[in-house]
Amino acid sequence: MLFGYLTIVVFMMVMSFYLLFRLNYLNKVTDSIMRADIPFIENGEKLVDCLLEQVRNGKKYLITNDSAFLDLFDQKKKEFLERLKYLEESLAGRGKGEEIQQTKKLYKKYLSLVSKEIVFVGREEDIPPDIGYEKEKKKALDQLTESIRKLILVTQTELIKKIGLFQSMGYKATQMSFVIILFAVLFGLIFGYFFTRSICSPIKILKDATE
Repeated sequence: MLFGYLTIVVFMMVMSFYLLFRLNYLNKVTDSIMRADIPFIENGEKLVDCLLEQVRNGKKYLITNDSAFLDLFDQKKKEFLERLKYLEESLAGRGKGEEIQQTKKLYKKYLSLVSKEIVFVGREEDIPPDIGYEKEKKKALDQLTESIRKLILVTQTELIKKIGLFQSMGYKATQMSFVIILFAVLFGLIFGYFFTRSICSPIKILKDATE
């Protein structure tokens, strides 16, 4: 009888430790999603919005020569660099340093091209027409936007994989728990049957002998 009880207790302990191990791992995955992946994606999307706002303000300044638009341009530049720094720190140790460096390089190139126009407007000089320059600026901007979107896409892919892993582990943990519980219940029933039989049989024999 003691062996039977101990067996049931051992099964229940195994199930409990297994569930705790799985839950702890799932908590780590969830924490990684909430603390790293989702904020990264949100900041990446805001980085694109910030860049587009900066481009619009830059164009407005070139057309109107209104310093208010240049101030907005500089504000968005500062915000862009801050968000890019956050993304760089978030990717530290994740093997994506090259992508961030490429984004920074393209952004510096874009600023360098736009600065030439800003200098001309600030001096109230006409910007010399240059089709090659406009193509180069558009190409730099397109490459920069694409570089940011690739960073977002890579993180989104990792997020989808983590969610899939989360679901898979949750399903396996449920299956394993069900199997362990079912085995413990069956063992308990079998143990109870033989235990009852071992008690009832001598009583029945003794009863028949007394009659």
